[in-house]
Amino acid sequence: MEVPICFFKQKTVRTQAEFPEGVDKWCSPTSTAMLLAYWGEKQGRPDWIVSVPDIAAAVFDPGWGGTGNWPFNMAFAGSLPGLNAAVARFGSFTDLERWVASGLPAAASVSYALLKGANKPTPNDGHIVVVRGFTVEGDVIVNDPGVRRERVRRIFPRADFEHAWASSRRTVYCVWPSGHALPDGDAFPRD
Repeated sequence: MEVPICFFKQKTVRTQAEFPEGVDKWCSPTSTAMLLAYWGEKQGRPDWIVSVPDIAAAVFDPGWGGTGNWPFNMAFAGSLPGLNAAVARFGSFTDLERWVASGLPAAASVSYALLKGANKPTPNDGHIVVVRGFTVEGDVIVNDPGVRRERVRRIFPRADFEHAWASSRRTVYCVWPSGHALPDGDAFPRD
């Protein structure tokens, strides 16, 4: 099962030229942009399709010095008329599977080193990827905003993903249109 979500990457020639100080750390606004574009295209709402630089400017947290503040990203997404957004902590991998199986992509906070198979995280290796589906073997299909465009869609072994995602206590960004059916269960946000 795979959600047909568009690809964005945090580094482009344009963003590197305009924002040379920070695009390396734009995985959060880039993932937020992918979630918004998915719903904007699916629901015929071009006002929900927002550029990565515009999101980065809107979510920049001067107290933290970056754009990776989870609540700021979801507050921005939820401020768009007709959309809901939340930072959530799912209780299990099964919760993530159920969310995505309902046609709802999610952005997951992971340790990038663990995601790539390392035995332990490295300092400051937090990363956000958009979970778009699962292979028949149970591996995780993601859009990784931190790589070259031809490699944005990636598949990671389930065990590596679970280990990497556990480092954030299974934190996800959830974005959905008002009135959209959500999976049943206490793990999931509500309208």
